Amino acid sequence: MEKNKLLKVSGIMCIVFATISILALLGSIGLTSKLESMGVSEMTIMIVRLTAFFGVVISIFNLVAGIIGVAQRNLTLCVIFGGIMIALQVVNLIILISTGEFTARNMIGVVLPITYLLGAIVAKSENAY
Repeated sequence: MEKNKLLKVSGIMCIVFATISILALLGSIGLTSKLESMGVSEMTIMIVRLTAFFGVVISIFNLVAGIIGVAQRNLTLCVIFGGIMIALQVVNLIILISTGEFTARNMIGVVLPITYLLGAIVAKSENAY
C-alpha cells in the first residue's frame, strides 16, 4: 500500500503546528493570574481561559491526527479525525467572532484540517480497490 502524499504532508504539518501551539500555550500558563493581579475584568479572563482551552483541545487533536495521518494505518480513523478537526476549528471561529477577535488570518486554521480530510478521503478511496 502506497501512502497518500497529501495526507502524509498535511499530517506532518499538523504535528509541527500542534507542537508549536502546545509550547506556546504552555508558555502562557501564568497569563490569567497576571491578568487578575492587573485588575482585568472577570469576563476578559474567562474569554482568555476559554480560548486557551479550545487551543489546547485543537492542538491535541491535531497532534494525534497528524501522527495517525503520517502512519496511515487506519484511514477511517483519519477521516473521523479530519472531521473532528474541522468541527473544532469552526467552534473556535465562532468563539473568535463572538468575542470580536476574528480576523481573516483565523481562516487559515481551517485550511489544514480540510487538506488533511481530503487526503484521508482520497487515500481511503484509493485503498478501497
